Amino acid sequence: MADDPRVKIWEDRIIRSKKIRKAALKEAKQYIDFYEGNQWGSKKTTLSEKPVINLLYAHVKLQVPILYFQNPRWYCRPSGPMAGIEQVVQNAQLAEYLLNYYTKENMGITLKRQIRLAILDAFFSFGTIKVGYVADFEANPNFGKNNVLGEDEQGNPIFEVDTETGNIITDTVEDIVVNEQFYARRISPTVMLFDTEAENYFEDGRYVIQEIVKPTEDIKSSPLYENTEDLEPSYSIKPGIDEVSSKPDDYSELIDDLKRNTIYEIYDLEHDKLLVTADGHTKFLRDEPMPDGIDRLPFEFLRFNEVPDRIYPMSDFKPGKSLQEEINMGRGMIMTHAKRYGRKYGYDDSTFGGNAEEEMEKFKDPEDGGMFKLIDAGRPPTVIQDATLDPAVYANFSQSLVDFREVMGSTENDRGVVERRKTATEAGFLARASGVRKEDRKTLVEDFAGGVGNKLLQSMQANLTAEHAVEILGPAGKVWQGISKEQIAGQFTTGVEVGSSTQHLPEHERAELVQALQMIAQFPPELVMTKFNFDGLLEKLHMYFPLLEKADLINSPEQQQKMQQWLTQMKQQQGQGQRQGQK
Repeated sequence: MADDPRVKIWEDRIIRSKKIRKAALKEAKQYIDFYEGNQWGSKKTTLSEKPVINLLYAHVKLQVPILYFQNPRWYCRPSGPMAGIEQVVQNAQLAEYLLNYYTKENMGITLKRQIRLAILDAFFSFGTIKVGYVADFEANPNFGKNNVLGEDEQGNPIFEVDTETGNIITDTVEDIVVNEQFYARRISPTVMLFDTEAENYFEDGRYVIQEIVKPTEDIKSSPLYENTEDLEPSYSIKPGIDEVSSKPDDYSELIDDLKRNTIYEIYDLEHDKLLVTADGHTKFLRDEPMPDGIDRLPFEFLRFNEVPDRIYPMSDFKPGKSLQEEINMGRGMIMTHAKRYGRKYGYDDSTFGGNAEEEMEKFKDPEDGGMFKLIDAGRPPTVIQDATLDPAVYANFSQSLVDFREVMGSTENDRGVVERRKTATEAGFLARASGVRKEDRKTLVEDFAGGVGNKLLQSMQANLTAEHAVEILGPAGKVWQGISKEQIAGQFTTGVEVGSSTQHLPEHERAELVQALQMIAQFPPELVMTKFNFDGLLEKLHMYFPLLEKADLINSPEQQQKMQQWLTQMKQQQGQGQRQGQK
């Protein structure tokens, strides 16, 4: 196959995108160094002490749990044109059940780790989650055979027949799915490339590219890629063993295992296509329409600090970096001054006479009750006072701490400390001002998580092959229901229930539960009995009051069943007694 001239166009775009990325990553690397505590670097200073009070690290560790403490609960709502609204609403409900159950049971802690890591990336630059689908296949044993629907009463096979032609339908599927998995994985900002002509948002550009390194043999053996016959490796990684210590045959296989290729997964948003190129290769390894289940991009991006007309966002650390350096410098000056040799003495020839050097050695590190020979007791060594450290250093150090917390948005409540007493009005103003800033950032994370859920659902709608069993809480309690691809079809809007990803403190939840029960008690009894699930409340009551479970104050299911039977018998006996009394 001849060389594809379009490859050159994409090579040029990749080179230009890499130049912009290089500058952005260089800046982000400074902030990563600060986060790790490497904050002095090559800074020239006369200070002997170089302490690090890593407030940037503390800032991140404080913010991440506030923003994302647990996997959220997603909701699905019908959107777009609807034909058969009842069916669409039912499909949306089943899609919501499947999405929440799958992310909880099949992804669980893995999803939480990936999203939290993407949030951490956003503090330095931007965060990225890639949503996708992988499956294991095996050969279909019924390929080419007639499709059998079942057997008749005599045990003869019933074949599937084409209603138009009357011909028996044969199985045309060569491979069948034996295991499938949907994933949401954090992608490093260091491997993402974007349109150099985009203004602010990656998704608004003409393309988004992911740079991937793969073993050459994996690329050549994968059915996903074509035009791999003349693919040469981009480089080889360094082996862990010496060539001398291995046999020639073994070493040749090792050499093949060390070969790597850098490929570029191009999501061409202009033409809605997926392209793959490789360094130094003149043909596309993939050139196909965008796969099913991908709405424009498989990526969801998180940015905290956009800058007008700049595609890369500003790091959260940038406003606090200079203040962090001031704080380190101030503490360094204080420590250096404190550790200097505190007491200095002056003497002249008449103090010790000819034995000055010998007597001064005793004087440098004297023991209790030490004796020194003086020529003139009236002229002992004179104490020379050190210059005191300028009070402005202490004042500037304290002010830098205040400035840092104001710029970074860290309040006393967030840090769990009280620096000074405040009036109720003042405390309320501070809490509201801080809350607006935190809530704004929470909404960014919730929108980000909502986008991840939306892409997961789209992938499920396109790729789900077998029914998935999902536990659903219905009117009769918990039931298991199988959900298939057809049952989640439709156009839906997916979002995150507000506050479902943030931390929940037991004491706060306990107080909220008590307040809710007090409010419910004022409702009409009919409304309470029809709208509220008290069985579910009692099942979860031990979560709010752990003592109930520890002290065995809650009956087991068997005990509850016996008590229910006993109460039923008591009611029956009371009813019989009342009827006999009426007679």
